[in-house]
Order: sequence, then structure tokens, then C-alpha cells
Amino acid sequence: MLLKEAPVLRRTITSPDSDDAAPVCSYGSAKAKVQVNRQHKQLFTVVHNVKQAHECQEHGETQEFEDDIEYIMDGLDDAQPLSVRCLSTVSLATKCTVASFRMHLRAHSTLSKIFTALHDASQHATLALCTAAVMFMLSRDRLNMDLEKSSLELMLSLMSVDEKKHNSATSGSSKDYKSMKEKINRIFESVRNSNVKGAKNWQIDNITPGHLAMETLLSLTSKQAGDWFKEDLRTFGGLDHIIDTVCTCEDQLDDCVIEPTTVMLDSLQRIDRCLRVLENVTYLNTDNQKYLIEEKSCVLIRCLCRSLKVCENCLPFNEVGVNDESVDKHCVGYSLYSCMLAILRVLLNLTHENKVGCSKVGQHGGFIKMMLTCILRIPSFIPSSERFDLLVLGLGLLINLTEHCEDNRRLLVATKTVICFDSSRPLTGSVSVEALEALTQLFVQHHDAARRVEEEHDQEMDRRNKVHSKTAGGSTGVDGATDNSMNEEAEQSGVWQESEAGLEWVVIPQADKPDDDSKEDNGDDEDDDLRIQTSSQDDDENVTKALHRMGKHMEDCIVAAYTGLLVGTVIQTDSDLADRVVGWLPQAQFEPMIRMLKKFLGFMNFTVRQGASLCHGKGRGTWSGCGSWEDVVVQSHCHLSPVEVASNQA
Repeated sequence: MLLKEAPVLRRTITSPDSDDAAPVCSYGSAKAKVQVNRQHKQLFTVVHNVKQAHECQEHGETQEFEDDIEYIMDGLDDAQPLSVRCLSTVSLATKCTVASFRMHLRAHSTLSKIFTALHDASQHATLALCTAAVMFMLSRDRLNMDLEKSSLELMLSLMSVDEKKHNSATSGSSKDYKSMKEKINRIFESVRNSNVKGAKNWQIDNITPGHLAMETLLSLTSKQAGDWFKEDLRTFGGLDHIIDTVCTCEDQLDDCVIEPTTVMLDSLQRIDRCLRVLENVTYLNTDNQKYLIEEKSCVLIRCLCRSLKVCENCLPFNEVGVNDESVDKHCVGYSLYSCMLAILRVLLNLTHENKVGCSKVGQHGGFIKMMLTCILRIPSFIPSSERFDLLVLGLGLLINLTEHCEDNRRLLVATKTVICFDSSRPLTGSVSVEALEALTQLFVQHHDAARRVEEEHDQEMDRRNKVHSKTAGGSTGVDGATDNSMNEEAEQSGVWQESEAGLEWVVIPQADKPDDDSKEDNGDDEDDDLRIQTSSQDDDENVTKALHRMGKHMEDCIVAAYTGLLVGTVIQTDSDLADRVVGWLPQAQFEPMIRMLKKFLGFMNFTVRQGASLCHGKGRGTWSGCGSWEDVVVQSHCHLSPVEVASNQA
């Protein structure tokens, strides 16, 4: 067709209130229309309901995910060869490195279909490794994996594949296993190198089905698991499997060895990971606590006590190392110390407001004496920056054991133990002393350390107040103006900003400052910059030292309060013991101990009002005695003279 004139398109916007075309109208209710001459209409194609660019992108991405899932699901079918199923599973693990793909799987309830197709993964070591890798990748998100019963059972079955792997694998399958392990290792390394949040802390040095399944379970119980998951873990046999794993590893430990072998270290590290799961599922869950205590005649408690004894025997000969002012987490001593802390945390949860648990743990042969050794002697083999956890956990466990069990209190009183490792008391005769005397000495040490920090702080404040008063009194006229100008310059020299290291003083570059003194020469400007930088560095050092001193003071106060609480729990119903303990205190008075307990109680009340749950911190589970602190303080008052009681009450 020969066109006499070029086609012209006309766009009109019509208001619903008028039939006439209007050049301008409300876009919310207006209708747009494109018109063309009738003779040119056949040259155009009308497309209705055109989507926006972002809608097309989302639709294409969703369609791509669905095509990938359909392709992978075909490869996971039971009719496919084992090699094809393994490759499809590894491909799924690769896709799971993308957060949007993981979100798509959860949004469309695809996880249950995938794990149903992999129901027999535990029967093949290679497929088990690939399946565990998929679960590990999915557990990295903060969202729940929405595990069903079958999926949880599959995860638990994967934890026991390690023992069957070498026995059931032929030479060909062993080669496939190594090949898949290398692929999975490359996937993990790519994620770690992509600076994904938290990826650098992955514990993936030992890539096995059991290890990955345990890490997945640990991630689920520590971040997303609710009470329903803890209940299902017990109902589906997950706790039984973890107990069996701990007992199997405990059988490989030797009480008489002071230099742990490679097998012992691997067993202790595996016990550590298992106990982290048990710690999470028993925290404030009485059903799981009761189950672990009574299962198989308290076999878990016996295994934990023996493992703790092995760690206690080996630590003096394998101290925790320090590398560049930080703890060396790859040394033998740190593995022993980490396992010891994990054991104490689980025992703390099992004995929290549980008389049966306190009785079972405390009556285990020599456990009270072993705990006193952990508190009084073992810290000498640990860097000072890492001792706080051990002291708080050990003292908290002894508080739990003695709070509701009279037998444990009698055992503690009758126990002879070593003197505190940093005690300044001169040794006379035998090193062994009564447990209460050693604990009282521990209280005195930390109380005096906290008091010295307070006195130094008071002296520093007095010195600053005197300097400030002299400066304020002597600064008049021109001097006052000079001081004000110096203060303004100091305020303009930089700003406080938050960073990963904390609050830092950031110096403002000289080029960014207003040039008020344009008449000064360059030499004066350079001197000012040097003074500002030096002052900033001094401020940073002073702030760091102050924060360190405050943190150390807080640790000393908490340890002293815990020790005082333990001593008060033991002596509150026995006036004879109280008379003996008061003789070991400074000036033969309970006043320092009572004041420290009141201070700690006020601190706890303040944190509760602020909504802070300290039970989730380093010493979580150790606050079982909170309800009786006031009773301990009151009972301790009863051992004072009537005059002191009246003055304290006033």
C-alpha cells in the first residue's frame, strides 16, 4: 500500500467527568488513549495491559526459578541413577547461595517436596553429603526452614552417616564421594569470599554429612527454633541421637592422659558441638531437662562429669595460648576450655530450679571438689581476659546445686580444696583448705580489686574537680576569652562517631574547617594539626583505658557477688558456719558481702526494668538464685550484732 503521508499518532487523556479530550487531567482517574488515522490503523498492532519493567523482571525471575526447580526435581526422582541425583542435589545447593532463590523455596512450600524426594539420602554416603550441604545452606537464613516430621527425621538420620560411610562405600562410590566433597567445598568457599554476613564464621573445616547436619541443627536451635521445635526434637528421637553421640565420644576419652591425642581432641570437639545443641533445647524447657536427666539412668550426666574431669586433668599441661593479644582458638588448650564451658552450660540448665537434677549431679562422686578446682585452680592456666566465663558458670552451678539440696551443702562444707590461684595469703602448712575458706578468700580478692578501682576513680574525679575549680577561678578577662577560644577549637577539632571498635573520636581534616586565621603562616597551621592529632590520640587511649577499667570492675563485682551468694546460701541456716566465715572476712564483718549482694541485686533490678534479659548472655541459666538473694541478705543480717542489724535496717 502506497502511503501518501506518514502516519501520525495522537495521545489523548480523557477525564471520566467529561467526554471531551482534555490536555491535562487527574492521572488517578483519567484514561489515556492513542489514536491514529483509519487508513493507517492496519500498520499497527494493539497490545493491551502492558506490564511495567519491574513486573516483567519479577515474572521472568520467578519463571526462571520455577524452571530450575522443575529440572532439579526431575533429577532427584528415585528412578534416576545415584550420580544424577547427587549432581542435582549439588546444583540445588549452588542455587541456594542466592538469597532470593531460598526465599522462593520457602514462599512456595517447595522444601518439603525436595526432602521427600531425598528420603533415602542416609542410605548413600555421597547423597547424604549433598543433602546435608543443602540443609546447611538453607539454615543460614534467619527465617525458619519450616521442617516437617519427615524432614527432621532425615536431618537426624544424616548425623549418623559418618560411621557407615567407609564401610559401605566401594572404590567407585568413594571416588564420587571425594568429587562431591570438592564441589561442596568450592561452593562454601565462594560464599565465604563473597563477604556474606556471618559466612566467615562457618565451622566447615570438616565437611562430612554428620558435621553439616549437626551444624544445621545447631543453627536452627540457636536462632529460629521455638518451643514446638524443641518438643519435636525430643519426640522424634533427636535428643536420643545426641545423647548416644556424646556417649560414643566419651568412650574414646582416657582419664589418665594429660596430653590428649588426635582422637580425643576430635571427640571433645564433637561433644562441644552436641552440647551447644543441648544447651539451646534445654534452656527454660523443663520437659527436655527432665528427659535428659532421667534418660537411660542419668547416662548423660555421668558422661558429662567424666568429660569435665578429662578437661580438668589436661588443661594444666595445655594452657590456652595467646596470639597477638587474642586467644589462639586453634590450640589444644582452647579446645579443652571450650568443651569445659559447654559442659558447664548444659549442667547449669539441667540444675536450674530442678531438685532432681541438683541431686543427681551433686551426688556424682567427687563432683563438688572438681567444681571447686575449676573455680580456684584452672583459671591460672587461662588468659585473664577469658576467666570470667569459667568463674561465673562454675559459681552459678554451685549455687544451683546448694540452693535446694541440703546434701550438697553438707558436701561442700566437708570438702577440702586448693587455695585460690592468685591468693596473696601466705601458705602455712598444707595447701588444702576448707571449701568455705577458699571461697571467702576468692570473694575478698575480687571485692578488694573492685574497691581499688573505685578508689582510683574517686581520686581521679577529685583531681579533675580541683583542676577545674582552679581554672574556673583564675580565668578572667583576657584569660577567660583565651580559654573559651581554646574550648571552641577543641570542639571543632573532630566528632564522636560509632564504629566496629566502639565510640571513636574522628579528627576533622584541616581543609574542611573554616579558615578563620588566614593571617597565620603555614608553620602555625602545621603545629595546630599536630596538636589536634596528638590530643585525639590521647583521648582515644584514655577512653580505651577507661572502658577496660570499667569492664574489669564490673567483672570483679559480679564474681564477688556470685561468691557471696554461694557462701550466703550455704551458711544462711547454720550460725556456727556463719561465725567461722565472718572470721575470714575483713574486720570480721559481713558488711562487705552484704553491700556487694545489695549492689548486684540493684543492678539486676535495673536491667530487668530496662527489658534486658541477661540470661541469654555468657552466664545464662545462672540466675536461678535470683529469688533468694533478698533472703540471703536478710539471713546474713541475722548473724550480725543487734546494733548492726538496726543500723542496716534503718
